[in-house]
Amino acid sequence: MEEINNLKKEKCFESSMIFGISLMIFLAKLNDGHTTLYYSPKVFGENVFPAKFTLFSDNYYLTETSKKYSEFLGGKLLKINGKSVDKSINIIKPLIPIENKISLKYYFPFKLLEPNLLSYLHLSDINHIELLLDMGGRRILERFESVRNFTPFVNILEKNRSIEETLIQKDILWYKIIPEIQTLYIQYNICEKVTKLSILQLLKMLKTSAYQNVVIDLRNNTGGDSDIFDPIIRYLKERENFVKITILIGQKTYSSAIVNLMDLLKIKKSVTIGEIPHGSPTHFGDIKEVILPNTKLTVSISTKLTKSYGYKLGEIFKPKFLISTNIEDYKKGVDTQMKTFIKLLSN
Repeated sequence: MEEINNLKKEKCFESSMIFGISLMIFLAKLNDGHTTLYYSPKVFGENVFPAKFTLFSDNYYLTETSKKYSEFLGGKLLKINGKSVDKSINIIKPLIPIENKISLKYYFPFKLLEPNLLSYLHLSDINHIELLLDMGGRRILERFESVRNFTPFVNILEKNRSIEETLIQKDILWYKIIPEIQTLYIQYNICEKVTKLSILQLLKMLKTSAYQNVVIDLRNNTGGDSDIFDPIIRYLKERENFVKITILIGQKTYSSAIVNLMDLLKIKKSVTIGEIPHGSPTHFGDIKEVILPNTKLTVSISTKLTKSYGYKLGEIFKPKFLISTNIEDYKKGVDTQMKTFIKLLSN
């Protein structure tokens, strides 16, 4: 209660940024990723560090950066300004809502992009960050200078001319037919209606196809409106005796995508391949947004508890086939989870 009263006394803060960080730390204690403070460039600064890392198994690798530092793509993160990764995670921990055991490791690299937050936590200077990277056995210490947040980044996949199509996010919703393995592959990236391919068009195509296997890829889906995908789920349920459903999930899978996942698993013969999501089957959600009158910061607030049978609040979902993305596969543009799916088909 004392923390809430202190936050109400906004005038006691040196700046809107300090107030915002204090609010962020307070909200993180609720352990609800939906109840959070949105990033505001006006308050937290318009610069970012050009170093976007992705977690592969238990290590972070540089997967996106500005053109200036593109030679370091694929480097494994060892230290941040002389501090180990584990120590750095512990420093950043107060800013992160820990919904389940994956949350902290998932959100950590996003916070590394924000100079003002890291400076406040005494983890870096506001203008640069020193990163120790392992480049195939060579240790390289590089200083990454902050850039404007609209600076284009280069993705590690762009270095490879032969990228498997299933690793590319072409649109919110798209599909491809893989006739040699009698499979229809559907990639669903955001639970939204705005898409070139509508749910009704996809449903029509499903009704005219006779494929034995359907792969639904939710690996990049962070949520939205879970009801949008219901017509597809209902139809697949009707066809459960004639088709086998495989759902691909990843660390990003969250919120409404988890709701869709749990509904898909009610279909007979459905299996999951991939990584443990940072979202949990039983979770708070259905957000409303509030704009704070003085700082103009936007806060999202959960209004509903979504319960999934057999899962306590914060309990993780573990796929049947727990397959982490292999960094060497990723560098080559190879889809680790689809490779596993094809291997399982042949057994």
